[in-house]
Amino acid sequence: MQTATRRRTRSARTTARQNYDLCIIGGGISGACLLRDAALRGLKAILLEKNDFASGTTQATSRLIHGGLRYLKQGRLGLVRESLRERRILARIAAHALRPARFLVPVGEGPTWPLRLGLTLYDFLSLDRNRHVPESNHIQAHQRLKAERLPGSWKAIFSYHDYANTNPEWLTVEMILDAERHGAVAHNYTPVEALERKDEAYSVQYRGEDGERATIQASMVINAAGPWADLIEGKLAKKPTAQLTRSRGIHIVTRPVGPGDAYLALLQKNGKHFFVLPWRGCSIIGTTDTAYRGDPDRFAVLEEDIAEVLQTVNELWPDSRLARTDVLYYYGGMRPLLAGEESSVSTYESSRKSEVIDLATQGFPHFYTVVGGKYTTSRHLAEKAIDLALQKSKKKARDCRTAETLLPGALAFREEWLSGIKDRSTALILYGRYGSLAREILLTAGPDEIYTGRNGESYTAKEFLFHVRHTHGKTLSDLYLRRTGMGTTGLPDATTNRAIARLVGQELGWSREEQNRQIRELEQHYKLCR
Repeated sequence: MQTATRRRTRSARTTARQNYDLCIIGGGISGACLLRDAALRGLKAILLEKNDFASGTTQATSRLIHGGLRYLKQGRLGLVRESLRERRILARIAAHALRPARFLVPVGEGPTWPLRLGLTLYDFLSLDRNRHVPESNHIQAHQRLKAERLPGSWKAIFSYHDYANTNPEWLTVEMILDAERHGAVAHNYTPVEALERKDEAYSVQYRGEDGERATIQASMVINAAGPWADLIEGKLAKKPTAQLTRSRGIHIVTRPVGPGDAYLALLQKNGKHFFVLPWRGCSIIGTTDTAYRGDPDRFAVLEEDIAEVLQTVNELWPDSRLARTDVLYYYGGMRPLLAGEESSVSTYESSRKSEVIDLATQGFPHFYTVVGGKYTTSRHLAEKAIDLALQKSKKKARDCRTAETLLPGALAFREEWLSGIKDRSTALILYGRYGSLAREILLTAGPDEIYTGRNGESYTAKEFLFHVRHTHGKTLSDLYLRRTGMGTTGLPDATTNRAIARLVGQELGWSREEQNRQIRELEQHYKLCR
């Protein structure tokens, strides 16, 4: 039997013999949206990612799709309107991945009218919030609630709505999967090692999974490497154009705290927001927002980071009474922000505006760097970047279609899809996780074993095999953290890990020694959560 590893090695060797219209460097949400946009326009496009897809900044979010309420305070109305428009688009094209999220904002001291005014403006800028959106994803305008709605002494409590994105890592991979189904090529674990402008095109050298170097030619390149964007530019230009400030963001996952039916948006004394978010039977708490000046390849969550988040939540929400033993999981990442603002401006106050940087001014035409994207607006950032690239290259292609084209899992549920399915409850769980893609997973050849995650959720052998065969899942960490989400509520028990390692190992041709190494590598990820 030919293993998935051998099939991928053969595919990678074929890739190296190709010329492309566009090469995208970076497999986070920005790179995924760029690849999907390019594929839907009919461009021959390839994406190269040095680690796994969605393994950098993309996995370090608060798991929200939002309009940027706090940007109103900064006077960035255009950014708020863009975010609200894109929030509505995602609520339609990725309806299966988003859930309406009701936020509560308690006010303990000071005047309440600024918040009420801001929420009123927020509602006004999103008057079209439910246009062409499935009814299940409709959201309401803000309200003022009784102060007794929450424990504690509050002057007032306001509510407003945005969306929760329960598994953003999988949403990113699904974008890439859709791009591949429209003709694109994507490779993870293929770091770019050299860039050269040569014969009116770019020579892009990368190291493949097998350790061998390979080179492709591309007429255009878009650098979407996030916190590594300036380092990618440095492989081509002596002085990178992208001047980045890296912001450090840390979240923890704990036992459930706060109101179970709503999301808490708390305000710290320094003016920064802080979330307590109900999520899959747990709570996500965070985030921090401080400058990170180290090597991006050496970023790590430290024990003092977790202690800081625990201290903050216990001060802002005393009813939580969280201790270190309540932390089930943690994650963190770097947000790439455009530098160049006044030195007194903190990373929290820095602009989240996205930008497309054209390196033609440095003598590198048709090479672009995208900076400042986020989940909510990355679709629009991709549209702007590819519009510019096509305009400058005078290459003919279709108009952007990403705002109208549904993702593979976003088709409306049909009861007949469950006909012939014996285990209806498991099928419904998969529909909740993957939308209409669940039908493909249910039809995947493989055993019917069920595994249980740390929070009690069920996972099937078929979904693990689907990800190995079709979504570039290559390690246990890929599968636990960026495909199924099984590991994002804590490390499952040893028996479960061994069973899944055997299942995946048979598909990928792992020896017993490699299975054990994969388990040890996965366990290392949780070393601060013991």
